[in-house]
Amino acid sequence: MLEHLVTPHYSVVITTFDKRFETFLVPLLAEIKAQRPNIEVIIMINGPAKEGFNERYRSDILSYVSRFSNVFPTVFPSFQSLAKLWNRGSLTASNNQALILNDDLELKAKNGVCFFDLLESALAENIGTFKINGSFSHFVLDRRELIEVGFFDERLLGLGEEDGDF
Repeated sequence: MLEHLVTPHYSVVITTFDKRFETFLVPLLAEIKAQRPNIEVIIMINGPAKEGFNERYRSDILSYVSRFSNVFPTVFPSFQSLAKLWNRGSLTASNNQALILNDDLELKAKNGVCFFDLLESALAENIGTFKINGSFSHFVLDRRELIEVGFFDERLLGLGEEDGDF
């Protein structure tokens, strides 16, 4: 299990917002750090669409993520497109490859095999950007390809428009 203490050569980018903090982000980040303590995690915190940013939420999320090493939050005070969060998260990451996650996922280990063991096998077999389970809810994004293709269109605000664009 010592290989899990080595820092992976990819980053994790998580998009989130206030309504998902306790229910989704808290357990997801804890699970990621339990499986890969040294992995870099970029958290893209989206602002609300029709109201002011909740200061209590800002305080709570920043306090929570500060418990973990190598976790870097970016806070947007007002609503941004998912495409913008993906673009900025990928550009913020220290590694060329980033695992892009929505916050409403569970990555629990089963039968001694964890999600990251399977992901790292897939990374060894696949080059560049690829979807996991056929979904843009979680995918690996290669920053070099993102730059070459021309980024996700940040003007697209509807659900699912950003992944169809890419």
